[in-house]
Amino acid sequence: MDIIKKNEFKVAFLKKLMAFIGSLFLPVIAILILVIGILSKTVINAIPAVLIISFLGYIIIRYSLLHYMNRVFCVPILNAEYTKKELDEMLENEEFSPINSGYSLDGSDDTQIKVSKNWLDIKGYLFNKTLIAYIEIDKENPDLLRITYIDGCYDTVHYKKKGCSEAYNALRRLGFKDISEYALDPEFEDHDEMLYTIFDRAVNEKMYRELTAEGLSFQDIRNLWDAELAKSQTA
Repeated sequence: MDIIKKNEFKVAFLKKLMAFIGSLFLPVIAILILVIGILSKTVINAIPAVLIISFLGYIIIRYSLLHYMNRVFCVPILNAEYTKKELDEMLENEEFSPINSGYSLDGSDDTQIKVSKNWLDIKGYLFNKTLIAYIEIDKENPDLLRITYIDGCYDTVHYKKKGCSEAYNALRRLGFKDISEYALDPEFEDHDEMLYTIFDRAVNEKMYRELTAEGLSFQDIRNLWDAELAKSQTA
């Protein structure tokens, strides 16, 4: 089983199953109305309602299949720009090994983090190591580990008990920066806005997909961003 297929089953099976079941609700209602109409011999009166509900059901099923079922939940942020096939190619030949089992007798053993040459696997969610700007524990919810990319986009991984701090410390030992290591330019309200602006300056307002289509690697993009960040921090 490939990495994405395995991780997608782990983190999104129930989400996709519930989305699919939910999308069938209106078609089932339409069928029930039609059956009731046939049994009560008022099928002609039921046809307009059946057609309307069927049309709405078609739209919902189409949206569910195209925009939800095909989404790769296990690769946050990058899943908005790349297809499953493209992400599969990025992860090809990546060998993951655990760095922190998080094992404990009280059951808080969900802090396991796996690392490969270019990626992190955090509870089934895959993050590209090169694109990570900083990590932090969410200030409002200490059970959320927040991973922020160099373009200011972020995603969170939910933990229980003290698992979040253990995962945070494990990532810090790997060398990932904390938000406090970036000086906030007074021009911006928060770090995410600052990172987003620096990213746009560095790559001329292009997106990851456009840049990689031009032949740049994620490391090339990171180098451009690092150079622009250095100029901004010393200005």
